[in-house]
Amino acid sequence: MLATPTSSSSHSPLPPPTPTTTTTNTIAAGLVISTQRRQELLGTTASPSSSRDGGARQHTLHVVIRILKSWPRLMAMHGASPQHLPPMIHPVQLEPHADALPVPLANCFALAKLWATHTCATAQLVHDAATQEVQRLLHSHHPSSTPTDLLAAAQALLILTTIFFFGLPDRTHDLAAEAQTLIAVWDVKHALALTGLFDAAELASPQRVPDDWKQWALVSAKRRTILALHHLEWAWSLAHGRAVLTCFELGPLPAPAAG
Repeated sequence: MLATPTSSSSHSPLPPPTPTTTTTNTIAAGLVISTQRRQELLGTTASPSSSRDGGARQHTLHVVIRILKSWPRLMAMHGASPQHLPPMIHPVQLEPHADALPVPLANCFALAKLWATHTCATAQLVHDAATQEVQRLLHSHHPSSTPTDLLAAAQALLILTTIFFFGLPDRTHDLAAEAQTLIAVWDVKHALALTGLFDAAELASPQRVPDDWKQWALVSAKRRTILALHHLEWAWSLAHGRAVLTCFELGPLPAPAAG
């Protein structure tokens, strides 16, 4: 049964939103996929004729894909070594799990190793396993997920979608299914942004040293993960002749911190 507010509480004014809450909500609102972007990914709206033209764009595309693919290779070669993690995964994420990795990352490390050693005969197995895990991650995040669990899930999504978008070149692409996956990833980006992309001390003064460096590390990892997911979508869109993300979509996002 729902609790009935008392007469005193029913007239109590709501507390004013804090700068952190206001900033978080503003950024998260920018990570809700628009109808236009959804149609562009699905290919139901005309793409710019120049979307794949130009040697510079193609060169940039190849560079971005090579960088994206280097991350699962890094995970396959070095495992969960704190010195060799992909740049969006911070060692502090692994500290509470001294004996066991967060489940999304543990599965991701295992699948990265499977992918790195796959042959033509096992390529379909890798694709099916990665696809199954991606679907599990997309349907398992919910409001009760902790920020660290949601971050781990988003990072695993980044690595696994990289594998089956760009890591298995001999397979036939199901562009409609891949587009639907990218659309669903927007919900994860939005949910992750709602957990906060700023440290409280950072909002008070950009030059101020964070009060809690572990909290700062997690905030920075969230920023890098969301930005990397945008890069993944940009690369997929350009590779398949769809309209690409522009700088306007990145406008509300804070830049990742150095280091």
